[in-house]
Amino acid sequence: MKKLKTLLVILFVMVTLGFGVVYGYDYLMVDHTAPQILCDGVRLEVPSGATEAELCRGLQAVDDKDGDLTHRIMVRKVSHLTGANSAVVSYVVFDSASNFCTFSREVFYTDYQKPRFHLSKPLIYHINETATLNDRLTASDVVDG
Repeated sequence: MKKLKTLLVILFVMVTLGFGVVYGYDYLMVDHTAPQILCDGVRLEVPSGATEAELCRGLQAVDDKDGDLTHRIMVRKVSHLTGANSAVVSYVVFDSASNFCTFSREVFYTDYQKPRFHLSKPLIYHINETATLNDRLTASDVVDG
């Protein structure tokens, strides 16, 4: 019984030391600092069909361990219109340790036009005919299609 207690104490000490070594390694060696996305502050104006590269214009990403991460910036989401011709674009960037940073800014569409309605045939109905619009009315928008 005494040998079992001694063995358990030794095992407990070894597990505690192992945990301490792993925790210390993680604390000292693993990158826990998120990168940063920096913006030049210039108003972003793009056409409605802008590419991801055009939407990322004027942004720079840096990390203390990985350096320049500008080429890794991704468009996370483009909101619905927030104004007459503007939307909010959200960006994200990851470093090599999977730390991430998000950033949002307003984008202005240079060619935006309000949605337009189109009729494929006239709105003429005969007596006792069911009046439906689904078969002849469509809407289109330069942002949403």
